[in-house]
Amino acid sequence: MKKILITLFIFLNFTNLNASMSGLEKVQLLVEDVGSKPCGLSRDKIIKSAKYILLNSKLKFTTEFASKQPLLYIQPIILGGDVNCTGVVKFQVKMHSQKDPLDKYNVGHFLYYDQAILVKGGRTNFHKYYLDTLEEYLKEFIIEWSEWNNN
Repeated sequence: MKKILITLFIFLNFTNLNASMSGLEKVQLLVEDVGSKPCGLSRDKIIKSAKYILLNSKLKFTTEFASKQPLLYIQPIILGGDVNCTGVVKFQVKMHSQKDPLDKYNVGHFLYYDQAILVKGGRTNFHKYYLDTLEEYLKEFIIEWSEWNNN
């Protein structure tokens, strides 16, 4: 029974293994629309924050569509209330390809990086807190990417 529990624990903790970021040189920035500026947050503000972090790194990026380019995909999920706002800072670096970037003869969806963070704050300052959190976790991604690529 103990071996089964240990195996289950290992499986649950390592099933989200990511593709290697080694050799990843450029990403396409794609940000989902948040709708009608819930809690003072807009798609433009999210793009501006993401670009600021990316421009200060060695990772190249584009906002132009490129079907064979990995995506830095930011999906803001915002729930606005009368007093407080809650949201999820969710971003991934992923690619859908018919060619395996690892040359292992796999095809499909390749996930390089995945992050989701729950944030909550008052309605008046929520957008700032959300953007600060996004920037902090984008910095962590850039550090991890740099370590993979010896930058």
